[in-house]
Amino acid sequence: MRMPPAHPFNPLAALRLIIAAGSDRRAAGIALDAVYREGRDVADPGVIAELARELGVADPRAALDDTTIKQRLRDNTNWASSRGIFGVPTLVIGDELFWGHDAFDMALEYLQHPDAFRDPDMQAADTVPVGVTRTR
Repeated sequence: MRMPPAHPFNPLAALRLIIAAGSDRRAAGIALDAVYREGRDVADPGVIAELARELGVADPRAALDDTTIKQRLRDNTNWASSRGIFGVPTLVIGDELFWGHDAFDMALEYLQHPDAFRDPDMQAADTVPVGVTRTR
């Protein structure tokens, strides 16, 4: 893992590029690897142009300005927000959300043993009160 030059960063161009490239696992993986494996700045137009070539997007500027792609990103964002999703990666399995890279093992466990997640002690985690909130 290698962090990008700044965090948080503006992901807008990368998100639009993922949509332009088909919104598939490959496109998302290439963008995420660029940021978190290679430490690249996806707010840099040069980086976006290189990723576009790798993803087979012939005209990245046109793709990033395309109103259909912009609307799809808005729709995706609204869908995620309406379900309480606020970070990446978030895995959605049925009605369950698994947030963060460290939740992958839990998501795999859920896929193998979903009944274990219906246990009262496990479900109690959903009702634990918030102990502290960030104010700035």
